Amino acid sequence: PIVLGLVRAAILSGCWDTAAERVAQARRLAEEAGDDELGVRALALAAHVALGLALRTPAGGPAAGGAAGDLGEPVALAGEALAAAERMGLPEVACEALEVIGREARPRDLATAEAAFQQALEIAERHELTLWRVRALHEVATIDLLRGHRTERLVEARAAAVQAGALATATMMDLQMAKAFLARFEPDRCLETARRCEAASRRYGLDTLAQAVVTQACLLAQLGREQEMEERIAEALAAADGDPDVLMVAWGQGHAFRSLVREDFDRALADLDRAMELARSVPGSPTRPYRGLWALLRVILRSDGEAALAELRASGATGNHAIAGYVGLADAVLLGRAGRPRQAEAAFADADAMLHELRWFSHHARRLVAAPAIEDGWGAPAAWLREALEFFTGFGAGRVASACRALLRKAGASVPRRLDASAAVPERLRALGVTGREMEVLTLVAEGLSNARIGERLFLSPRTVERHVGSLLARTGAANRTELAAFAAAPARSP
Repeated sequence: PIVLGLVRAAILSGCWDTAAERVAQARRLAEEAGDDELGVRALALAAHVALGLALRTPAGGPAAGGAAGDLGEPVALAGEALAAAERMGLPEVACEALEVIGREARPRDLATAEAAFQQALEIAERHELTLWRVRALHEVATIDLLRGHRTERLVEARAAAVQAGALATATMMDLQMAKAFLARFEPDRCLETARRCEAASRRYGLDTLAQAVVTQACLLAQLGREQEMEERIAEALAAADGDPDVLMVAWGQGHAFRSLVREDFDRALADLDRAMELARSVPGSPTRPYRGLWALLRVILRSDGEAALAELRASGATGNHAIAGYVGLADAVLLGRAGRPRQAEAAFADADAMLHELRWFSHHARRLVAAPAIEDGWGAPAAWLREALEFFTGFGAGRVASACRALLRKAGASVPRRLDASAAVPERLRALGVTGREMEVLTLVAEGLSNARIGERLFLSPRTVERHVGSLLARTGAANRTELAAFAAAPARSP
């Protein structure tokens, strides 16, 4: 019926009040006509609308006064719709009800959420419901992202979405993958996927545009490319149309990470405080990693760190494994401060394992925790700092690398010799003006790596690698990459 289509259109637009009016109309029509099937379909949509009203997600704007509604209502409606759908043989309605049950559970209970989404997936596959299969695959894959930023099932879900012609859904999955690659610090894959999402968002007029752009800004912040970061944040905010989540990300993972790269912790905490103020005003806003970083910095820099940890735990945000990792590190700092080194080391080990795959987060968190660990005499801060030093030196984060060196000296540990990049450039190439970074690119060109693979190895964008290759071609007079590789090998064969 047309009225149900109008409800779905309002849901997709985030117009929850309009959706509520129309779904109430649909339920009245079903009751007046004695149409049980229409009634059950409207009931499942009513559950979906009730969840949107309760959470008032960023797409629909914050609730008046910032208060969340009753989450019991959507679960009750969805449960009733699921039972009726199973009784009447309406598999697509069952899928819709299970989606609501899973989404309500996801912020607090990943196992319950996954079970609901998996059940929906099985129903969709059994009844060959293509679009519901895509939606269920997407939801199951999102659980993987929350548990460990794993993207294997998301890749599968995206392929299914493209095959089904669900291009808007595929674009949303690109955004999720870009954020996962950002968290895992895979710059090349992050940029490639975020740019693909950006292009599709512009082509189809989708509201994923601002998030695609701000995700790129966050990567630029981690890489210390401040001017580019600021330009992309401004562009994202212009496209955001008031979406507070974009502003949260801009402060929590854009400005804040820029401040961390500068080693300006007070400024970073102020940036994170602003992101958290926004998050509190939008019930149901995404649980992004900056929340955990906020609590860790509060513990290290302020006296109210335990209150920050209590707030995060009460919110259920620790279901996100990155946030849980940061919270565990904060616990370790508090245990060390309390003179309980063994417990601190055990807490650190567990938390460090949670962040292990998230390389930038992991190494920077080690740099943060090393200072109180040295002060309070626990853990292995020298080992953490050496690994962090190697990581941050690898892509030119000079201030963070210098801080690692200073902390190593404070710990009384040996400091690795600072490498002179120009010393690795053979005299023949140095005479042509080849820099240390260009020499690194040249070496990898000689190994036959593509620009994308070189960028991944050196933490550079393919465009930057392309510029370096162009410069090398000009300096050496080589006509192409093959000649360039031969030129690179020639000095090594010279006596």
